[in-house]
Amino acid sequence: AGRVCATTLTADDVHPLNCGWGGATLLRHNSMARCCGLLVREHRELPVQYEQHVPELDKTLDDEHMRAVLDLCYHDTEGPQNMDVRICSPCAGEPAKVEAAARRDGEAASRQVRLKKTRYDDSVIPCILEAGGRPCKEARDWVRKLMRVSVFYFLNKSHLL
Repeated sequence: AGRVCATTLTADDVHPLNCGWGGATLLRHNSMARCCGLLVREHRELPVQYEQHVPELDKTLDDEHMRAVLDLCYHDTEGPQNMDVRICSPCAGEPAKVEAAARRDGEAASRQVRLKKTRYDDSVIPCILEAGGRPCKEARDWVRKLMRVSVFYFLNKSHLL
């Protein structure tokens, strides 16, 4: 306890998630994906799959093939739903990005959403959480929609019983 890895934070905001100090590698990321999956299972009674390769979302950029392995996948009445989770730090990255995050609440999460949309367009739900707990707008909208739909689902289900 109390040990620090002393690595300088990088522009890609990844090190705090992958740092092996303390054995918490990707724990928050995986916990967030499981939490979202639990919401889908509990509030919509739908099966979910984690860490799924979605070949139609693969891309090749600069001769590098990038596989689309998404954190959470499920099917609802609107069709397949794919989610990519990320936790980022508003205190990491280039000084200009840290400054922008200090000036505008949620800027770090918004920046990561823009990156996800560049990678996947609108075919994937970006679920970005800042290290302090602030979710991106898309994650908040997804939870609201899920809760709204689940109310109608359970009301209709109770009338069938």
